[in-house]
Amino acid sequence: MIYSTRLGFSKNLLAPFKRNLSTACMDDVLFEVKNDVGIITLNRPKALNALNLSMVAKIRPKLKEYESQVRMVIVQGAGGKAFCAGGDVKSIVEKGVGAASLDLGANFFRNEYSMNSAIGKYKIPHVLSRLDRNLGVMLGLTGCRLKGSDVVKAGIATHFVHSSKVDDLRAKLIEDVRDPGVVLAENTEDLGDVEFSMAPFAEKIDSIFSHERVEAIVDALKADGSEWAQGVLKSLNEVSPTGLKITRKEILKGKNLSLDECLIMEHRLAYRCTEAKHSADFFEGVRALLIDKDKNPKWCPASLEDVKDEIIDTYFEPLPTDKELQFS
Repeated sequence: MIYSTRLGFSKNLLAPFKRNLSTACMDDVLFEVKNDVGIITLNRPKALNALNLSMVAKIRPKLKEYESQVRMVIVQGAGGKAFCAGGDVKSIVEKGVGAASLDLGANFFRNEYSMNSAIGKYKIPHVLSRLDRNLGVMLGLTGCRLKGSDVVKAGIATHFVHSSKVDDLRAKLIEDVRDPGVVLAENTEDLGDVEFSMAPFAEKIDSIFSHERVEAIVDALKADGSEWAQGVLKSLNEVSPTGLKITRKEILKGKNLSLDECLIMEHRLAYRCTEAKHSADFFEGVRALLIDKDKNPKWCPASLEDVKDEIIDTYFEPLPTDKELQFS
């Protein structure tokens, strides 16, 4: 069983989007065992603990080692500001479109998804496409963020503890040899009376995001016309049209796949986005947000109508055998 925390704030270990793979230092990830509890500390606070290849290469074998040696694993982030900002995509994009970025990206994503598979096998995961009422579709397309109690209410997390009490909870999990579920139940908050912030929009989310085509989702939001719908439309209009169609198809396909099958699919998508054969939107988005920081990406194609279904289909095709994700 793995519990992920930040020093001062709790957070889910698997971040759905990648951020910031740069040069590693000797202590970019720390390991220790206390009272039969394995503790993994992501130690790049200046980079918001963004994962690089060095960290992934160290964490994967340690997870395997801990599985037979400890009763629990705690993953935490150093620095107090973030648990983990995801994967370091900035350094991939800085190499420009071409063989160098493709090789770096392929190596990182292959290793990261293999690690994610190992993490997933510690505990049955929750997957976005299996959340209730098409909530996962909305979260995947808009990038809308859930915080605190909402993450539990959505069914993504199992327990909630206030950030001020995370240090105490971590200490109790290490010191108390009882079942971790018992310790969590005694030291986390009952959210029975707390309303899910998305609850007022549940019917709209379920109806509007049930459409299989992104264009139909956009049309339904326009027809709704409410302040909420206009806000969602604004979010959709700011992101890559190609990315929207890839994400919608990915969530649909992922409904009936296992975790490993989902990771194989997502690895293919990551490879093809880094390859930039049909669209360089991955590079453009990272440039606009993380490098130049002008927040003014120029998407190509620029509209949903210009993103052809047959092109989107190519992102999901199997990779050459030597490029496919393999699990050991």
